[in-house]
Amino acid sequence: MNWDYIAGFFDGEGWVTLYREKNNKWGKAVKVGIEQKDIKPLKEIKSFLEKEGLNKVCLYNRHNRVTSSLQIQNKFDINLFLKKMIPRVIVKKKRCIECQRFIQDKWYKIGAYPEQTKEEAYRYWKKGKNYFQISKIIGADHKTIKSWVLDQEKDEK
Repeated sequence: MNWDYIAGFFDGEGWVTLYREKNNKWGKAVKVGIEQKDIKPLKEIKSFLEKEGLNKVCLYNRHNRVTSSLQIQNKFDINLFLKKMIPRVIVKKKRCIECQRFIQDKWYKIGAYPEQTKEEAYRYWKKGKNYFQISKIIGADHKTIKSWVLDQEKDEK
């Protein structure tokens, strides 16, 4: 199991949607999932995603439906999943990019990037990438990246 396999499976059997949600402080939410008749590959994908650090992956096997559904439940996990899918998918690329931008724009506005994203930016900086290069990889603006790197340097000292 690897990201390329999951991307192919997701591109054919998956979905990513941006929808209105009444009780959400953003007014909208992103949903990501894969629907399939055979639950076995979904179980293997779920196991792989959990090993890769996605914590809110749920598997639904509804008895009143013919298909089973794997859904990623939280915005940090959805962002990571989309980040891994975008370079690999073909059919759903545009929608994945739109939904990831929506998540990142909202994070930027409220300053709620996950700590792992800040640490990832710092690792790229230590490998010799500049703020603009890191910005393109992570999706935050270069000034935010710079402040994260400076904060991480302070923490190391």
